[in-house]
Amino acid sequence: MKQIKGIAMISLCLIMMFNGVLLGMPNKENGDIAKQEGTNLVEKDEKVLDKYVDNVNKNMYAQLAKCFCGEEEKNLDKFFADAQNKKDHIGIYNVKYISDYGITEMENEEIEVFYDKFEDVKIYLVWLECSVKTSNQYHVDGNNYYQMVMVTENNKRKIAEFSVACESIIFDAIGNDDFELTEEQYENYVCNRISMFEELDDFEVVAETDLNDGISLMATYTPKTLSSYVFPTNIRVKNTSTGAIVSKNFKNYCYVVSAGEFGSGTDGATTVHIEALKAFSLCVRNLAWYRCLYPYSATAQYDIDDKNDQVYNWSLESKLSSFSKNKTAMDAVWNVMMFDGTLKLFYPSYRAGKYNASTSTSESLLYQNGANYLATVKGYDYKKILHYYYDSAVGEKITKGPIVICSSHKVLAAYYTTNTGHGHKCATCGYVRLSAHTWVKSVSYYQCSVCGYKSQTVVAQ
Repeated sequence: MKQIKGIAMISLCLIMMFNGVLLGMPNKENGDIAKQEGTNLVEKDEKVLDKYVDNVNKNMYAQLAKCFCGEEEKNLDKFFADAQNKKDHIGIYNVKYISDYGITEMENEEIEVFYDKFEDVKIYLVWLECSVKTSNQYHVDGNNYYQMVMVTENNKRKIAEFSVACESIIFDAIGNDDFELTEEQYENYVCNRISMFEELDDFEVVAETDLNDGISLMATYTPKTLSSYVFPTNIRVKNTSTGAIVSKNFKNYCYVVSAGEFGSGTDGATTVHIEALKAFSLCVRNLAWYRCLYPYSATAQYDIDDKNDQVYNWSLESKLSSFSKNKTAMDAVWNVMMFDGTLKLFYPSYRAGKYNASTSTSESLLYQNGANYLATVKGYDYKKILHYYYDSAVGEKITKGPIVICSSHKVLAAYYTTNTGHGHKCATCGYVRLSAHTWVKSVSYYQCSVCGYKSQTVVAQ
């Protein structure tokens, strides 16, 4: 009997060794299966993109909507059912055809909203060569680059996000053998985007910008209104309940988000420390600003929806007078600039978090309750709070830290001029506060008496 037990034990050990479990040895077969499953997902996702392009070129918009996951599919159905969108060439209706395209997988960045809701999340940089009716911030004539998030829903691969990619993400793909993106193509794309922004009423290009490591378009223009820095006048917001897309005043949008995300009852954030509110206000504004430059949906032509990036509570639009503390905090930091360590606009993720703020500072996340703790208990001001959360951030859409927060705007001596105004440019962050020219009539032209700018055309005094 002892001999039989010994033989049995030897046999068991051989079986365990064969399956790679003895002494914790890795199971190569399971590893190969996981690798194969990953490869299969990429192949499936490539086929979804094939369908996307084919449906656009064949004007099969009902089928195009089916490429997206549940809620987005329903909203796109509503979008395509609205005949006015087609008449006005809104969103994908602006694209005449896609002549070529490509896809490359990106590293899975921390996009919490997708990991919390879906399985098998994969992120890609997608290139589409489009012929469009009118170039805008959603589609341009020629090369277009998008960030596509793919997920598994009901055992099918679906598109969860198809947003305009920021330049730093595109720049990282230069030299990728699968993507075949050259530096010249990248520069042409950025120049195309910049020239397109010249035609928008909200913006005016005022200076040449070096096409360096991951240029951000925000460095290239300033508003014609001369009343603020580089913020858009409006932001296009999708109501996820109705599917309607509504243009909202940019600053009022930020007020409403602050009230909804960091308010209490009907009296606003009365119990929240003002410094925490200031820090949070910069996150709200910069996230909205980021989405205006790199819209969430090129397909349906909206910048942001009311719940995924940040919550926009439509019912609070008529109640803003009750949220005076939120408005005060937003106004206090409205002209404060917050960029990453390379002076580029980054996506400032945030969530509620715990009050004691005892969380990692390398997640590219600000914790709202933690910010209140840092201000109330530790005496942090808004700048120190933001540095605490973002200086070591290595996550989503941020190039490098420590971040730059500039409020004093130490100006360069020389005037920074456009055809509509002049101002001093900050030596630290590039901030320019413009003022209108003061015209004085000369022999053959008008000249600003403050900065000396000469007008090439007759200008009314």
